[in-house]
Amino acid sequence: MSALHAIAPVPEPDRLFLTRREAAAACGVSEDTLRRDQRSGKLPHTRSGADGAVLYAVADLVALGRLDPRSGAGEPVEVGGRVRAERELAAARAELAAAQARIAGLSAWIERTEGEVAFLRSLLAKAPAS
Repeated sequence: MSALHAIAPVPEPDRLFLTRREAAAACGVSEDTLRRDQRSGKLPHTRSGADGAVLYAVADLVALGRLDPRSGAGEPVEVGGRVRAERELAAARAELAAAQARIAGLSAWIERTEGEVAFLRSLLAKAPAS
């Protein structure tokens, strides 16, 4: 289930809304923090949903600096930090790929070194005893 609520049939970025719980999860803050922002006037554009839930415009969360627009604002955001988890997973995969490339390079170096050691041992075996 998408956490975004479209107010218009074709939603525009300034028409996307999140419930307080969804906004808190997407922004990485507590629901109380958003309540305080609302009460202090920092987050003025709120509205009540059909069920009485407070909704926050994604554009207002971005303007307040609570939501990074590069983190997928305007795209479905799932409660529980799924977007953040996907970003962390991508970073971990990139780190793993770099480590695997380093391991491959070290494995090749070890093979070359073992070949050189074998060659030197064969030379020592052929050398005349003194």
